[in-house]
Amino acid sequence: MRSETLRVDGVPMRWEEQGEGMPLVLVHGIPTSPALWRYVVPRLAGAARCMAWEMVGYGASIPAGRDRDISVGRQAEYLLAWLDAMGIGRAILAGHDLGGGVVQIAATRRPSVCAGLFLTNAISYDSWPIPSVKAMRAMGGLVRHTPDALLRLALGPLFARGHDNPTRRQESFEIHLAHYARHDGADALIRQVRALDVR
Repeated sequence: MRSETLRVDGVPMRWEEQGEGMPLVLVHGIPTSPALWRYVVPRLAGAARCMAWEMVGYGASIPAGRDRDISVGRQAEYLLAWLDAMGIGRAILAGHDLGGGVVQIAATRRPSVCAGLFLTNAISYDSWPIPSVKAMRAMGGLVRHTPDALLRLALGPLFARGHDNPTRRQESFEIHLAHYARHDGADALIRQVRALDVR
C-alpha cells in the first residue's frame, strides 16, 4: 500500500491506498492505525479502491490530534470532509472497533455517501465503553504518566484479545506501539480514551 496525506480544512489527513474500482474506506479502531488492514487490503485490491483512512490523533497522525476534538462524532465529520476533498461521493464504509462507530455515524449523517456498510467488532451505543476503556478512563491521570516501558504492559491485553496467532499478535503490537513510542507515549493513549464519546 502507498501512504498518502492531504490537508483538509487545515487538518493533515493520512491514509494508505491500493487497488482500483469502487471506493472502499477502511477505518481502524483504538489503539491501532491503517496498518490494522495490512493483510486485508491486498486480498481486496483487485476488486476495489481500498483506502485505509487514519483517524485524526491516531497512528502517525497522533500529533494532529493534540489540540483537536478527536471524539467519535468528530472523527465522522473528519471522514466526511476527507471524502469530499477526495471527490468521493459514494463509498463502501468498513469499520473495526472504534472505526465501526465512526462509519456508522458518517452513514447516518450522510446516507448518500454510504454504498455499503461493513462492521467488525464495532462499538455501538449499548456496548460502549467496554470495561477496559472505563478502567483506563478512571486511571487516566496515573496512566498518563506511565513510562514507555510500562505502556507496553498497558496495551498488551488489548492486542491479546484480537488475535489467535501469537506471531501476528506480536507483529501487530509492535507496529501499533511504535506510533505511541514516537508520539507522546501514554499521553496520546489517554487523549484517545478521554475522547471516546459516542454522542
